[in-house]
Amino acid sequence: MYDITGLNFDQLSPVEHAKSVTILILIVQVHNDSMVYPSDIQTMFDNLASEDKKLFWIEDTSNCFHGYTYFNDNPELLLEWFNKYIND
Repeated sequence: MYDITGLNFDQLSPVEHAKSVTILILIVQVHNDSMVYPSDIQTMFDNLASEDKKLFWIEDTSNCFHGYTYFNDNPELLLEWFNKYIND
């Protein structure tokens, strides 16, 4: 990684940079994703400076790609979130 970017893996982590995010945010993450640690996602969420934030865990899968297709069959959360902020 360092040879390509000049940064090591820890320097590329969004966890510390999350404290700079102040806009409303919805994070959706596959809880058992084999490519990330749930504790990192939780820490990133906890570090967000945003007053209005939500973390939604997709359960019962370890396939990260199910995060991209989850809302095809379960649109309720996204519809509720968009209705709250977009349809004022």
